[in-house]
Amino acid sequence: MLNLIDNIKNSPALVIVPCGMDADIEKWKKTWNPQIPGQQQTTPEELIDNYVIEEALKTLTNTVNLSTGLSHPRDKDKAVELFHILIENNELYDPDSIRAWALRNGWMPSGADQLKNVAQAILDGKRLRRSDIPVWRKDLIEFLRKKIKNKQEG
Repeated sequence: MLNLIDNIKNSPALVIVPCGMDADIEKWKKTWNPQIPGQQQTTPEELIDNYVIEEALKTLTNTVNLSTGLSHPRDKDKAVELFHILIENNELYDPDSIRAWALRNGWMPSGADQLKNVAQAILDGKRLRRSDIPVWRKDLIEFLRKKIKNKQEG
């Protein structure tokens, strides 16, 4: 049901009455930081506390078709290879936070779920099929780290 709500774009207001699903509701609230009647509005929580991971997700987001998520094999290859690169370089992440970040940054719920599943599978050491042709530049981590350093200095 929450995925249906996540699919609604440009709605000025939604009224959601939670009934059970406490863990799912908490994840949804963390993702969207909704205004709750009777409570003071809070600043949205940072979903990704590792700038390399966030910059990698921005890069991936700019290269995939967000309307189809990871349904296209090449887009899935990009995600699989990206998460392999992150893990190989000790850049750890939380798959639930990846999903929440994706939703906040234009991904459809199904695509955000696909992204989370790929992230979790790589984290769990599962082998996912992908093309042998590299998608990302060999120095991607160094490139992302340098980009972050330049932002912080400038």
